[in-house]
Amino acid sequence: MLEYLKAIFLGLLQGLTEFLPVSSSGHLAIAEETLPGTVAGSLAFNVILHAGTLLSVLVYFRTDLTAMAAAVFGMARPRGYPAAAIARKAEIERRTVALLAVATVPIVIVGFGFASEVEEAFHSLAAVGCALLVTAAALWFASTRDGGTQQAAGLGWGQALLIGCFQAVAVMPGVSRSGLTLVGALLCGMERGDAARFAFLMAIPAIGGAFVHSAGDITALGSDELGPVLAGAAAAASTGFFAIGAMMRVVRRGRLRPFALYCVAAGAVALGLSRL
Repeated sequence: MLEYLKAIFLGLLQGLTEFLPVSSSGHLAIAEETLPGTVAGSLAFNVILHAGTLLSVLVYFRTDLTAMAAAVFGMARPRGYPAAAIARKAEIERRTVALLAVATVPIVIVGFGFASEVEEAFHSLAAVGCALLVTAAALWFASTRDGGTQQAAGLGWGQALLIGCFQAVAVMPGVSRSGLTLVGALLCGMERGDAARFAFLMAIPAIGGAFVHSAGDITALGSDELGPVLAGAAAAASTGFFAIGAMMRVVRRGRLRPFALYCVAAGAVALGLSRL
C-alpha cells in the first residue's frame, strides 16, 4: 500500500508540474530524493508517468488532433462549408503538423545523443537546482514580453527549429519544457494562446519518443511493480488535463512571474538538499 501511495503522489506531482512551467523532472528528482528505495526511482516509472501526461494532452487537444489527422490522411471533412474554406483549413493543419515535426528534430538528437548525461543529471540535486534557476530566469524574461500576432501555421521553418532547440534544452531535469518552449514561441512573435497550444502539442512527439526509446526498461518491470506504476500514470493523466487548462489561461493573461519566483524557491531547496 505504501508503494501505491508514493506512486500516486509522484503521479499527481508529475501531472501538475509537466504543464505548469516549473519542471516536472526537477520536482520528481527532489521528491524521489526524499522517497528512496522504491520503484518510483526507476527510469521506467518516470517515463510511464510522462505517458500519463501524454494521455492528458491527447484528450485536451482531441479536436485539434482530429482536424490534423483529417487533413494529413484525407479523412472525411465536415459538410456545409465552402470547398475553398475546407481546403484552406486542411492546408493550415498540414503545415502545423509539418512545423511540429521540424520542431521535434532537436530533442530527438539531444535525447538519443546525450541520454546517459541526462540520466546522470537527474540524480544530481545540485544540477537540478541550477536548472530550476535557469527556468526562473526564462520565465521572468517571458513575463516581460507582450504576445505577438503570429499563429502556429505562420511560423517559418527556422522559427520552428528554434522553438525545438528551446525544447531540447529542457531535457535537462529542472529546466521546464513547457516554460522554455513558450519562451521560444514568444521570441518568434507568436500570439500567447497559440504559443501555449503549440508548446503543448510539441509534447506529443517528445513524450511519445521517450516512451518508445525506453520500451526495454518498461517491459523489464516486475509484476509487483506494475500496479503502483499504473496508479501513478493514472494520477498524472488526471491532474495533467486540468493543469493544461489552467496554464492556457495563465499564459493568455501573461502571469508568469509567480512561477518564476516559485522556481527560485524550488531551486534553492534542491541546492540545499544537495549539500546535506
